[in-house]
Amino acid sequence: MSNPNSKVFDFVAHEIKIDGLIKQSFASSYMSNAKWRKCLQMLNEVAPDIQVIWKFVGSQNDGVRHSLPTNEALEEKYLSSRFWFGPAYYKEIEWLEFPKIGKPYGKEKIPGAFFDQDLTSVVESLNKVGHWYIVKTDLGFRLYGHQ
Repeated sequence: MSNPNSKVFDFVAHEIKIDGLIKQSFASSYMSNAKWRKCLQMLNEVAPDIQVIWKFVGSQNDGVRHSLPTNEALEEKYLSSRFWFGPAYYKEIEWLEFPKIGKPYGKEKIPGAFFDQDLTSVVESLNKVGHWYIVKTDLGFRLYGHQ
């Protein structure tokens, strides 16, 4: 049991909570830890600067725009704290969306700062290394961890 006054993050309790949310909220899970690592490593090779939208299990927002984690942040079961949101289990990734149009942080409302992203090469590269649950969206395409 976690101490509510403790400032130490309880990873065991967090994983139990995430497992419960996944079981309660989704009919299908498509990604394993190894598959997420393989995917993220491949993306770092073909499109290291691509902007993605991250949606996490239990998050109330519609996703957060950010870059990819470095290969050094890809641990066996989680993304390490060297990544922008701190440690997170791969299973917490509900989906990654790859928008056709990137929007620089802090300039999301300035159309002149937007940039095109080459999604064709990303999808082709993904399809060369595995089978993924990918859906075309209004923004680009979405790679599902859970649905």
